[in-house]
Amino acid sequence: MWKFLLLVGLLPLILSFFARKYFCDRVLRRYEEEKITPSAKSFAKSVIQCGEVKGVEVVAKRRLFLRVKPDEVIIPPAIIDSKLASNVAEAGLRAGLTLMARRQKKVVDYRVWAVKFSRSLPSYTIIVVIFAWFMSGLSLGWAMGIVTFSAGLGCTMLWLTQTVEREAAKLVSIFLDEKRLINRRSESELVEKLVKARAWKRIWPL
Repeated sequence: MWKFLLLVGLLPLILSFFARKYFCDRVLRRYEEEKITPSAKSFAKSVIQCGEVKGVEVVAKRRLFLRVKPDEVIIPPAIIDSKLASNVAEAGLRAGLTLMARRQKKVVDYRVWAVKFSRSLPSYTIIVVIFAWFMSGLSLGWAMGIVTFSAGLGCTMLWLTQTVEREAAKLVSIFLDEKRLINRRSESELVEKLVKARAWKRIWPL
């Protein structure tokens, strides 16, 4: 039985690992040193303005997990003033998620929950497994099977909700194409490519 849990858990983990490597990490690594004209904060503001909504602030807050609010674009303090293209793309993606949250809050909230769930569940499971190992002599096979299954379950939740981030990236891409958020075409095309890549970053729970 523990072998079945191990196999079922490994499949989504392996799929998520290679999907992130191909769709996200490969692209981000290629352009990791590229700088562009707008900062992360100014680009997020431009995305919000294109969404034609009012009462949305772009703020710097440190959060352990992804957080999306309909009245705030929450950007990590470490990147809010950055002009690195990959950081600007992350800010743009978060602004896109904020715009989506104003129209489809439950759907976006489910994605936020999935990201938190996928990172928290394996940690809690490891604690429980260690406790069970000390108290009842849980075998190594069962321990590995349970932990792997919990991590795989988290990845499955990420796959089921990943469309939300891809739709947010698509929205930002439309703004870049139609509204000319960035004057230089080469920079605009680069950010569009990186926003789409960033949408795959949270397909892996780590």
